[in-house]
Amino acid sequence: MIPFWHEGDYKKHGLTTNNCRLEHMMNSKLFKGPFLRGQRCVVLCEGFYEWQTTKSSKPSERPAFYIYTPQKEGVQIHNKSSWQTDFEKEIIDEKTEPKLKLLKLAGLFDVWKDEKGDKIYSYSIITFESSKVMSWLHHRMPAILETDEEVSKWLDFKKYSNEEAMTVLKPVDKI
Repeated sequence: MIPFWHEGDYKKHGLTTNNCRLEHMMNSKLFKGPFLRGQRCVVLCEGFYEWQTTKSSKPSERPAFYIYTPQKEGVQIHNKSSWQTDFEKEIIDEKTEPKLKLLKLAGLFDVWKDEKGDKIYSYSIITFESSKVMSWLHHRMPAILETDEEVSKWLDFKKYSNEEAMTVLKPVDKI
């Protein structure tokens, strides 16, 4: 995430901003403002890679694992032909789901403007200590929103207070 207050070349802000540690969010000059301004977002993804943390291995030797949500029978993330991609031809009602299930990661975003007034929207994923489902792999995990209600609570800053939004940021028991 590029903070709105950064001046100069956005590539040189020098901050580690890919992840926002939940336990430090409200003490951070970078993350507190976007959270309080309601700049919450959901990052949709098929999955993400996580490198196993082990004391005995160098970072370059750590095994990588692809984490994704379980799919319906016949849907394979690596085979795009099994996805439902043409939403205009198929009517989707409340009882019908797209074939491909996506992970919904809670994040914060900011808007940075350059000297010409051009904008760059950027984000950070919120993370916290891993639950049992991922602790074998890594000590941290992203905040995964599991239900539409959780997504709504996280995104609708006018309807839900910051305290209510924070209640959806909890480790999941399954992915």
